Amino acid sequence: MLIIKFIFDFLTQPALPTDSMRSNTRLFHSLLLLTWLVSIFWLVRGLVFSRQLPDVEQEARKVVNSYRALEDKILQVVTDRSVANRLLTDSYTFDEFESLCRLPFGLVVLQGDSAAFWTSNAIMPVEAQFQANDAPLFITEKNGSYVLYQHTFEDSLHTIAFLPLRMDFGINNRYLSDIEVEGIHIPVYFDLSPVKQDRSLPVTSVTGEEVFFLVPDVSRMGQEGSHPLLIIPFLLFFLTTLYVLYQLRRPLLNHARVRWPVLAYLLLLVLSYAVLHFGLFSRMEGTSLFDPVIYASSWMATSLGDLLVRSLLLLLFVLALSQQTLGNRKALLITAHVMLALLVWFTVLMINSLVIDSAIAFDIRELFLLNSNTLVAAVCIATTCLATALLAAKLLPVRSGNRQWWWIFPVTVLFILLLQGLINGMPDRHFGGFSLVLLVLMGVFGFRQKRSTSLLFNLIWLLAFSMLSAWIMNDALYRKSEENKRLYAYKKSVEKDPLAEYLFSGQREEISHLLKVQLSQQPPQQVTIRQGLVNQLVQDMQSSYFKKYQTEIYFFLDDSFLVGTGQLDHPSIYDFINDIENNGSYTTSPDLYFINDYSGNFFYIAELYIPYDSGHELQVYFRLIPRRFNSESLYPELLVDDDLRLPSGQERFNYAVYYDNNLVERKGAYSYPVMDVFYLKKGEEYADKIINGYDHFIYAAGESKKVVVSEPDQDMLTAVSYFSFLFFFFLLFFGLLSGMELLERMANGEVTLKGLLDTSLKNKIQLAIVSLVVFTFLSLGIATIIYITGQFDRSNGDKLLEKIEAVQTNIDYLITDNRRNSDRILQQQVVVRRLGNRIAELSSIHDMDINLYSKNGLLINSSQPDIFEKGLISPKMNPIAFFKMTCEKETWFIHSEQIGRLTFLSAYVPILDESGEVLFYVNLPYFATEKNLQAEISSLMVALVNVYVLLLVLSALIALLVSRNITLPLSLVAGTFRSVQLGKKNEPVSWPHKDEIGLLVTEYNKMLEQLEQSARLLAQSERESAWRDMAKQVAHEIKNPLTPMRLSIQHLQRAIESGRPDVEELTSRVAKTLMEQIDNLSFIASEFSNFAVMPKAVNEPIELGRLLSNVSSLFDETERTRITLELPEAEMIIWADRNQILRVFNNLVKNGLQAIPEDREGSMIIRLSASQGRALVTVQDNGAGIPDDIKDQVFVPNFTTKSSGMGIGLALSKNIVESAGGYIWFESEPGSGTTFFVEFPLYDGRQEEGADT
Repeated sequence: MLIIKFIFDFLTQPALPTDSMRSNTRLFHSLLLLTWLVSIFWLVRGLVFSRQLPDVEQEARKVVNSYRALEDKILQVVTDRSVANRLLTDSYTFDEFESLCRLPFGLVVLQGDSAAFWTSNAIMPVEAQFQANDAPLFITEKNGSYVLYQHTFEDSLHTIAFLPLRMDFGINNRYLSDIEVEGIHIPVYFDLSPVKQDRSLPVTSVTGEEVFFLVPDVSRMGQEGSHPLLIIPFLLFFLTTLYVLYQLRRPLLNHARVRWPVLAYLLLLVLSYAVLHFGLFSRMEGTSLFDPVIYASSWMATSLGDLLVRSLLLLLFVLALSQQTLGNRKALLITAHVMLALLVWFTVLMINSLVIDSAIAFDIRELFLLNSNTLVAAVCIATTCLATALLAAKLLPVRSGNRQWWWIFPVTVLFILLLQGLINGMPDRHFGGFSLVLLVLMGVFGFRQKRSTSLLFNLIWLLAFSMLSAWIMNDALYRKSEENKRLYAYKKSVEKDPLAEYLFSGQREEISHLLKVQLSQQPPQQVTIRQGLVNQLVQDMQSSYFKKYQTEIYFFLDDSFLVGTGQLDHPSIYDFINDIENNGSYTTSPDLYFINDYSGNFFYIAELYIPYDSGHELQVYFRLIPRRFNSESLYPELLVDDDLRLPSGQERFNYAVYYDNNLVERKGAYSYPVMDVFYLKKGEEYADKIINGYDHFIYAAGESKKVVVSEPDQDMLTAVSYFSFLFFFFLLFFGLLSGMELLERMANGEVTLKGLLDTSLKNKIQLAIVSLVVFTFLSLGIATIIYITGQFDRSNGDKLLEKIEAVQTNIDYLITDNRRNSDRILQQQVVVRRLGNRIAELSSIHDMDINLYSKNGLLINSSQPDIFEKGLISPKMNPIAFFKMTCEKETWFIHSEQIGRLTFLSAYVPILDESGEVLFYVNLPYFATEKNLQAEISSLMVALVNVYVLLLVLSALIALLVSRNITLPLSLVAGTFRSVQLGKKNEPVSWPHKDEIGLLVTEYNKMLEQLEQSARLLAQSERESAWRDMAKQVAHEIKNPLTPMRLSIQHLQRAIESGRPDVEELTSRVAKTLMEQIDNLSFIASEFSNFAVMPKAVNEPIELGRLLSNVSSLFDETERTRITLELPEAEMIIWADRNQILRVFNNLVKNGLQAIPEDREGSMIIRLSASQGRALVTVQDNGAGIPDDIKDQVFVPNFTTKSSGMGIGLALSKNIVESAGGYIWFESEPGSGTTFFVEFPLYDGRQEEGADT
């Protein structure tokens, strides 16, 4: 209930000094509450609806509406004869044709049975598929599902439009998975079918005709991206909850009814975490933030989001602990030091865990692999480092005042190191080094009592934590890289090729189909296999991924050898069968076996059985033998499934395989020697060696085989790069948090914009220099990236142009011998055949894929046929390039093309015959463009960040030096100004330079002379006036007792003269009266003497609660008055003279008690509280109060409303409080009572430093 009350007070009753500030803050808190409630509603709704099945009928209606809207546009274009005529007559400008290509559907114009023009090469539909004119037809191609429309004009002219419904390339990777088509969205839980099925929903055309059917799949429902959208309400809910928890720490820690405020706040944070963990985390596993595949540790956190929440709550707890006044509280001091050691340990373990136990990318050499998960991990590291720094900084003033506790932290560290040694065999050097650096920093800044708010202080801490975090992360990444190299070496030692096994399944189907067609054309009893067919099969294998293998093919008919090509002279079918049975193992591809003959030979054998007659079959055996000195070919990433892709971190490895000390396979930039020089000691299975700047992992996979996996050795620059990026991120993170805190303080009215602008000259200079460097860094960084991107595109275009011109030259040379043939058609056929045989060779020579297109834009041959055979695009030429080549007659053309999400450069050039007619077109696609651009930008950004972080640090140091050199003379002058005392001799300022400061000093010295002269005159005048006033006051005070003394003596004299009988008694009474008046005169002299000469204050740390308890105890026995003392749990320490402060509160309590009328039951409340770094004491009584007309005279000396006393007590109290840096004021209501307020600044160590200075 207490916590609920805190929340209610926080949202409804902000304690601010003015009504406008209170109103603004209440509005802000109301908006915050509204955001919190909306995020909860959004989150709950998302979680509930993500578990509910969607309304399939409603979704189907949306699909129908989208489809019909597109159908109207399609029919309008496909039935327009002018569109077809303009395409056939080259009447379109390039811009008009390009806009036609951007339509959400493709268009093909056919003359007869051949396509004359097209606007998309996604597929190439044929006219034979249609049954009616303008009727939609649903088809499924290799790359997805389409709806076709055909319109037939006269003269055998047809136009076909095809609308993509869903792209499905059958390959799961980042380029080809989950491709959204333009114009129509079909949810993933719908399968598309051309025929009606159970529970299927029809999609009809505008005429009501059923085009295709949507078949809902219950197993895929709930996968429509609902989980990723939950991140937004979760972050809103979590951030608003964090803010509320952050604000609750102050009232909870300062509330008098909370006995253990730190423990109570900790329990509140634990409760909040429990609600989040058990209420939300398990339901958010569909997002990467809470996906255990991304990150999970059994002892650290269950997910990256879980770790983020823990880190931020830990930071909140440290913030709460840093708000406490530690003082001499032994238990809290010990807890804080032990917690600091545990925080360091937690930080070290967390950085190691984030690297080792996760799939998060941290390699700054590949910046484009860094993603949102990397950012969240960096926030976790920055948060724990900030918590550690805050707690360490909190202990600095404690160490200055309580040095007897400094040993707790190092002892705790030694205990943890000992524990690590017992468990792991050796202590963690990262934890030891981190703790040592922290101990040194705390010693330097604590024992030397350096201020903890300066730019230099923050810069040193930032540098230290960045260096330590970079050191730990760099070592963890190195260990992970070594483990990856070890796994990669083990994998290469087995020699299996998952990609080859995957691709052979498709190759097998094509070969089987080809052989079945061949057998179907021959008599059953006269089966022959021509050598040309064998050679063609080998050539087909060599034009694809399998060119890394030496391919051998052997045909057998009823176990008898027919024909083959390979190393075996007289092969027997039983040789293959024995190899499979004795040395073979199954692969992921049917009928493909991995052979290990245990003599260092590894290869694949594939067997195909082709039945051609009842009881007879053709046996075909393939041997795929890895080529010697094979440099693993660049197979387009477009065709590689994610399941077959190398794990993150292994793609950059170089490797070499040695058999019998001879190099047989290699990959990468490292120049491996032909003979094995990577020696191992006898009995060693593996070893690490650094040779020629590379770190090599050497693995002996048997007596005759060795695998070497290499990567560039991590030099000092790599560690510096991690430091630079972490420093830059920590700086941004710290700046963001500081900015948020500043905005909050401005919203609460604690800080104004004008107050921020009115900062010191030193701060302005430092801020200007650092801001200039940061702005320059950002501007130059952005400009450099833009320039590099443009330059890279131009450079790639130039290189591609050089490549295609070289290929064109090679092709011209190849066809030169055929130009003497007079038959042009025969000449073209011979050229195409010869190029088809040499295209793989040309591709290897130029290290580029090559496509050949006929002059009609149809694919003739390709060095990478899998792209077309797998249906990624059709065998038709890119329509933009075809337009440029045929309509605008370009001699070459380079532009960007796209397949799925992969964008790449593609170059085209025509090949001409002797008469200048086009024979065909050559196309060079450059698939590696994006990766190379990313690598170049990454390298540039790493260098830029390293340089600019260095410049940033230097600029901060220069800012400190420059601002110090500029402001130090001003500070000296200001110090001299402050030391000026009227009535005393003031020394003039000496300045050796004739600059602006020298001019100021000269004018100051002149004014000082004039000031001294005026001060002498003023002092003389004031002395005379003061003496007159004092003489009047003393005379008045002395005159008061002298009058009754005179009257008493005169009365006694008359009694003696008259001889009264009671003269002795009268004499005694008069003597007593005179003694009382003489004592009164002595008291008057003492009071004036005390007021004139105040004793020098002996300041020390004072615990106000204990002092007020003593004051309360002193007056607690007073009759008729009840004194109530209200003290907080936390200690309130001020810096003042104990005796003088005691005199102040004694005087206030005494005055309050004396002001209570005798007919009233007295009540006095003494209350102590704290706010914004200041302690406030209130002394409230229910006395007679102070009338309004005399309130201005309360603190004037000699003023009193009492029947006794000189009226100097409150004046002395005001003097004492203000000398301690405080304020004293009062509020009074006549007849009800008076409340005195006394405010002091809380002790933070700087007062003592100022006193020492």
